[in-house]
Amino acid sequence: MGNLKSRLNEIDPYNLIYSIILLFNNFVHGYNATIIGTTLVDLSFVYNVTLNTISYISMIIYFGFLIGSLVALTYKRWLNRQLTVICANILSMVVMTCVPFYSTIGIAFFAMVLNGFGMGVWVGSCNSWLVEMWPTGNAIILQLNYVMYGIGTIIAPSISAPFIYGKAEVDQWNQTITIPMRIQSLAVPFGFNGIVQLIAPVVLSILYVKNRYRYVVNKNDETESDANEQQQKTKRQNKIAWRKTKLLISGLALAIVVAAKIGYVTYSSAMFQYMEIKLSASQSAHVMTTFTALYTIGPLITAFVSIKLRPDHILSYHYVLIIGSLVLIYLGQNQIILIYLGSGILGFSISVMWPAMIAFTEYYLKLNDRVNAIYCFLLGIFNLIIPFILSQTFYSNPLILIYLELTFIIISLMLFVIIRTWIGCTNLV
Repeated sequence: MGNLKSRLNEIDPYNLIYSIILLFNNFVHGYNATIIGTTLVDLSFVYNVTLNTISYISMIIYFGFLIGSLVALTYKRWLNRQLTVICANILSMVVMTCVPFYSTIGIAFFAMVLNGFGMGVWVGSCNSWLVEMWPTGNAIILQLNYVMYGIGTIIAPSISAPFIYGKAEVDQWNQTITIPMRIQSLAVPFGFNGIVQLIAPVVLSILYVKNRYRYVVNKNDETESDANEQQQKTKRQNKIAWRKTKLLISGLALAIVVAAKIGYVTYSSAMFQYMEIKLSASQSAHVMTTFTALYTIGPLITAFVSIKLRPDHILSYHYVLIIGSLVLIYLGQNQIILIYLGSGILGFSISVMWPAMIAFTEYYLKLNDRVNAIYCFLLGIFNLIIPFILSQTFYSNPLILIYLELTFIIISLMLFVIIRTWIGCTNLV
């Protein structure tokens, strides 16, 4: 009891406040990342473009994300992190709030580059900031950060469902659905994004004036011991044969599977509306809610499973679940129950791939900041591929999304099998 009290007394109250704000903003980031996919069909009507054309929007967002991620790796040399995060979030908030109101699709695409840039700066700053504030026991805070993101992905389709029309030409009162009606309806979910995304920058601005965040090294840290530990870690890394090549293969496997996840979140709602079953916009949003609900629960359950199983074991059976869920959606494409079931299993199984692959890398190959940066960069590159392919044939063949998802997952699985077999053969378990 006394030990607990002493640990609580060591907690900086401002670090706790900063952590709560960062966690809340990651909830907003989850909402931001999901809202475009949920409203994709309506946006194609608003901007009078085909589904193929509007599908470029995800590729454009992640082009901006790549730039933002690179900026996040270098800005701390010249800029204050707190101010940079404030500006990035305000930029993202403004352009996202205005999504239904841009006059042309070209302006909307440019705005999404800016949104992606803001997201990239945020993602590149959030985790390292939390780890910096909680140098010990940060696994819990990072897991909570991931759960907050998942909650945001649940809220987005839930809030959007009553305000989207999808392919429908008349509403429930048999009135013709006009472009102004769609714009007015979309203003609600995008306006909600703007309101909640403004909260963190405002609070961080107040804190910047009142008690600006400064990283303070704990005076009680045993710096000599830390230096020795770092030297030992470097030696262990140097002993791993072909480490850089193995890290590259692991990074490719991770980037490909996460790109598949983002592709499903962004385009599945549109796919269900254009498939033979032709779900309504609200039904598609409810399917996405099922996906995101299980996506949020997955890491919580796997946190307990990881006590007994190694990361490679967790990855192995989750790959099987992902492939099985995609096959289930394909075979049950005309049965809404199977679509719900397949989406739920997919959300649960794909939710842990990022943390499990990171844990796998640390367990066998040892992780560092540079490796993290490379993984994020690879993720940004592969997120450009699915939108580019879908933009060619999505309208005429919506099931191409399932084909692409299966292709990406199988390639990722093959890379994982290669790297795990290679590690096993070199006796580095």
